[in-house]
Amino acid sequence: MTSSYQRILTAIDRSAQASAIFAQSCALAQQTQAQWQIAHCIPGSQQEDRIAQASAMELDLSLMLWESQQQQHHHQEAEAQHWLQEYGQQAKALDLHPHLCTGLGNPGPWLCQLAQDWQADLIIIGRRGHQTVQELLFGSVSSYVVHHAPCCVLVVQGTQTVGETASLATAAAGSACA
Repeated sequence: MTSSYQRILTAIDRSAQASAIFAQSCALAQQTQAQWQIAHCIPGSQQEDRIAQASAMELDLSLMLWESQQQQHHHQEAEAQHWLQEYGQQAKALDLHPHLCTGLGNPGPWLCQLAQDWQADLIIIGRRGHQTVQELLFGSVSSYVVHHAPCCVLVVQGTQTVGETASLATAAAGSACA
């Protein structure tokens, strides 16, 4: 049984494996002629919740911190939009036209919600290959997405080369989602 993906969501960051994730996504988008969205989530803050709980003495400091974080998030979003545009230009050179999306929040839940809202049938995400202890301490976006996504998930391992991802794209395009 073959699966033809109609909506592919690629989660990308500025890690070293971003180009492999992008190559995997290009190959699948070309083979399936699916709609394609490239997304990046800027990790958000729980500061808003803390402000509501702050005492009057802490309020000024909390507001200053919140304003500083907001400025940092705006700067990070502008940077992310810039480098996503570079990926968009590379895709257009291959006659692909992905939608580019940035957001602020907890990356795992944000990506799963985006996939649900956009009705993606495949998420392509990278995995850095953290050791088990690191993954337990810091969490793993890819692990969260694999366990909570509303659709199929293709995980690109951190040690793959671009050539390996192209051959995986052929295999993934011809396989069924379990």
